[in-house]
Amino acid sequence: YVTMLTTPPTTTNTEYKWRLNTTLKPNTMTLAPLALLLLPTTPLFYATT
Repeated sequence: YVTMLTTPPTTTNTEYKWRLNTTLKPNTMTLAPLALLLLPTTPLFYATT
């Protein structure tokens, strides 16, 4: 994950930012509803552990 975020010497700063946005946006789009679904269960999860 860290290597994906680090810039290769060949790519420019703008290209890196664009690549970072394209890699992060699909993740947040899929993780946001999942996080909202898991949010009510977190107190229950902490209570059981």
